[in-house]
Amino acid sequence: MLCYYGSFKVDKVSFNRKYMILTFLEWMQTTKNKISSFIYNGSEEIDYKEEQKEIHIHYFQKDQILGIQYKTNDNYKNNYFKVEALYDEKQDTLSLLFFKELKDDSKHISTISLPKIFTMYLQEIKKDEDLYIEEKPYFTNYKRVKAMLRYHHALPIVLLYKDERCRINPVYLAKRLYGIAHVVVVNTKDPSLLETMKVYYLDGTTIDYSVYDPIYEELLSYLTEEYSQEYTYDDLILKEEEENYLNHKREHEELTFEFWQEVERKQKELLSLQQLNHQLQEEYHLTEEKYEKLNRLDHINRQEGLIYLDHESQETRKYIYQAIQQAINGLEVDNHMRIFRRKDILESIMEAMENEN
Repeated sequence: MLCYYGSFKVDKVSFNRKYMILTFLEWMQTTKNKISSFIYNGSEEIDYKEEQKEIHIHYFQKDQILGIQYKTNDNYKNNYFKVEALYDEKQDTLSLLFFKELKDDSKHISTISLPKIFTMYLQEIKKDEDLYIEEKPYFTNYKRVKAMLRYHHALPIVLLYKDERCRINPVYLAKRLYGIAHVVVVNTKDPSLLETMKVYYLDGTTIDYSVYDPIYEELLSYLTEEYSQEYTYDDLILKEEEENYLNHKREHEELTFEFWQEVERKQKELLSLQQLNHQLQEEYHLTEEKYEKLNRLDHINRQEGLIYLDHESQETRKYIYQAIQQAINGLEVDNHMRIFRRKDILESIMEAMENEN
């Protein structure tokens, strides 16, 4: 259960991440629930656990928020509590959160007191707009109160009235409400106001109470409701994990898209190469056919020698046959070697022609 949530403006000159961490660890190691085995190494990224106690420090890079979370289960009072501090460097704000759960066998504490670390931080912050964050009341007048209300404070303002004195002790009330509300006291001559107090809430609402009304728990409850929409440490962790998941998913989708684009490009290149290969194969086959045709012609020329006979003209063949026969007869009277060679060729031609017939 969230018991307290306060958010305060800080001076970045005096308040920084290093101071925030060292102050928190100083407080943690002086509590009864300290983590005795923990040794700080100067890092802003820590996840350390000892039995039922845990300390977590993380810098949320995107949001520029330094978060610290300390929690314990089954402590010496048999209860559970969690303390968180979130320093937003963009807004220059420090948010303080306190969670507490009581078990059935807990050593019950009737009231909820704020962790001392909050007091340590508030002492450094010092101011809430025009008001100091102190454990004592402001004694002022109506004019000053009107000026106060023009500011947007981080804490509500509790206004008490007095003549010679207040009906309740304002010093005690200011200590009780330290870090929860500012206590302001003004003089009045109206006796009807002496036993009333006015609370100016952060949303502009004003409510009158009796000075004897227990407003401590009501103010705590109001603060937790007022800041209920703000992030906690666990919310920021979950938000960062979701963003990382979405980023990884987006990167995966982009890589997948690029992969399939590359596949599509390769498929187009492959199709182009296949078309080129088909074209080259067709050209090869045409060339091969031409080559075979030329080979056939060359073979025919080699087989038929110097004379090509028209197979369809019998008259031409007959005429050539007779001419060759006469040439042979004319060569018989000459015994010269060249004459014999010519005669052999002519006789071979006549023999070929006779075989074809």
